[in-house]
Amino acid sequence: MNDQQNYRLFFSLTKDATTGDPKLYCFTRDRTFFLNSFVKDLKLDTVIIPLFTQEYWHVFITYNKETGLLRFFKSYWALNAEKVSTYYFTQIKEYTIKTLLTFVGKRISSLSTSLNDYLIIIDEQDMYHIDFKTDEVLKIPELYIKGA
Repeated sequence: MNDQQNYRLFFSLTKDATTGDPKLYCFTRDRTFFLNSFVKDLKLDTVIIPLFTQEYWHVFITYNKETGLLRFFKSYWALNAEKVSTYYFTQIKEYTIKTLLTFVGKRISSLSTSLNDYLIIIDEQDMYHIDFKTDEVLKIPELYIKGA
């Protein structure tokens, strides 16, 4: 996760007080961005997973507990054609896990040095190694990781 020279990005999934619908926001610099139009099929129980990666941009994942669908999004600041600093947000990958994951706790994070090959997801108790080439999910149980 790159903070782009201290321009931190924080994502929050909330519930609309009137409709009960999920709302996804990004808070960065002095702005708030509403991201529902970019993220399909948001549900109130969608899991938002920050991804620590070597990429320059910030990447996070949404996980649909019912279908096993992982969607990877990058978000970043860059100069547009008029040389104005602009926030960009795009989906970069989509992958469905055949073995549904059940996370323990609320602190969930992930890491990868190659999004074409694998993903490691860590919750408060277990670690999952997802191999994109073989479609295998290896669960390493009961690690009880602190500080993830």
